[in-house]
Amino acid sequence: FPMDGGRVLRSVLSLATNRATATRIAVFVGQGLAVAFVIFGGFVLHEWTLPMVGFFIFVGATLEGRTVMIEEALRRINVGQCITWEAGGVAPNEPLSMALLGGSRDLAVTEHGRIVGALWKADVLTALHRHGSYIPVYEVMDPFPPVVEVKTSLYLAQQAMTRANRGAVLVAERGIYRGILTAERYWYLYRVVQERRREAGATRYWGWLFSWARRWRKQGKSLPQLGRRPLL
Repeated sequence: FPMDGGRVLRSVLSLATNRATATRIAVFVGQGLAVAFVIFGGFVLHEWTLPMVGFFIFVGATLEGRTVMIEEALRRINVGQCITWEAGGVAPNEPLSMALLGGSRDLAVTEHGRIVGALWKADVLTALHRHGSYIPVYEVMDPFPPVVEVKTSLYLAQQAMTRANRGAVLVAERGIYRGILTAERYWYLYRVVQERRREAGATRYWGWLFSWARRWRKQGKSLPQLGRRPLL
């Protein structure tokens, strides 16, 4: 892992457990093989090819494992937790100038609370340059924007955004518009999750180290004092 053999191993393990656990096991196996390559190549064969291969496998497995763990964390976060809830967007029959009241941004087009399209910032700026601000919204809007439900995971919302090749995805609840998730907002949350996982990993590592040090110190105190004879 993360080479083809490791991915096959993860696929087989996924039949018996969840993807996160299967990835963790595959990463552990890949790192173990990488260390074996370094030891066998460096100390037995006395050549540098296997240690170099082992080094790259170890780094690749570690990075792939971190990426998958962050992905699993994003799958547990609903997109409804990450957006600013809005009452509604702009109506399709209004002039384009109404879409600029809050500044140039991606905006939902709604009718009676339901999503009928989206105004993308780049399209709005192009339409303003060509036709002015009095053109109706429906002539500029995208009638088939990416839309996800509030209970959709943050990871799947980003996938929908990528498939549509857009910088945002609209969020609805039973067809009623609730808010918008932008790419900037997603990557901000991604960095927050990444940093929290890094801090949690460091806390576990140092906690284990301090716990081991305390145990070692306690065992050292409980050892009998050598060189002393018991008093009769």
